[in-house]
Amino acid sequence: MDVVSITEEEYAEYSALKREALRIKNLISLSKITKLEDDIDLPIKRCVVAFALLGCEPLWSCCGFDYKGQPLHKSHQYGRIYFILGHNSFSEKLCEAITKSTDWEYCLFNGNLDLHIEPKNVVPQWDYRDCPHYHEPFVQYIQHLENYLFSMKDLFANEVVLSDTNGKYEKWYPYWAYPTFDDWVIRKEDYI
Repeated sequence: MDVVSITEEEYAEYSALKREALRIKNLISLSKITKLEDDIDLPIKRCVVAFALLGCEPLWSCCGFDYKGQPLHKSHQYGRIYFILGHNSFSEKLCEAITKSTDWEYCLFNGNLDLHIEPKNVVPQWDYRDCPHYHEPFVQYIQHLENYLFSMKDLFANEVVLSDTNGKYEKWYPYWAYPTFDDWVIRKEDYI
């Protein structure tokens, strides 16, 4: 087999074409979604539902890891699970209660509440995102939070409409690239 060498210029062109192909694949993936509920990270979707039904106004969130079946366009703040919630008295009381009884933390972020945790594996070698064990502490923390939130199901509203916050940014910034998805009507009866 003959080895073919290419010039640095040819390699740069190849690299640029490869990046462009990935960008196009991401845009195609993104164009297949029209509803906000389909753009929520699946591992934290029930937590988002609970926060919404509790009146905490989830604004955006991230599960912190790649998960099976995620759309190609999904990206994450790897190593950090978080929920940005509207700052109201109930949201703040709930965040305080969660942080008192768990390892989660919260802080103010641009006038909202940032409830977050940065899980670590018990085996340091597993603490890189391509390791098959990387996600394990994440799903444990998410499940514990979900159980905690659903223990308050008697406080859930019967129905809440959650709007995509990208709509606000599109109005403020003319080149905002992420699309605004259709509202998500969350019904308590669908999750209890």
